[in-house]
Amino acid sequence: MRILDVGCGRAKARGAVGLDLNPATDADVLGDASRHGFPFREACFDRVVVRHIVEHVESPVRFLEEIHRVARDGA
Repeated sequence: MRILDVGCGRAKARGAVGLDLNPATDADVLGDASRHGFPFREACFDRVVVRHIVEHVESPVRFLEEIHRVARDGA
């Protein structure tokens, strides 16, 4: 199972690929999930973990569209 943890901070989900803006986190990939698309291809994650980040993004709708784009059917 491939897991993406968006905004992982210092508490990345076990076994997940962490995406965060801050280099002082447990992130595997640095990126601004608020302003840019996620740096992953379509339908590549079985599960997406999102905690305490939606309230910080510029466009929640675009953010959720990106989650939908990178998540496989049934994720």
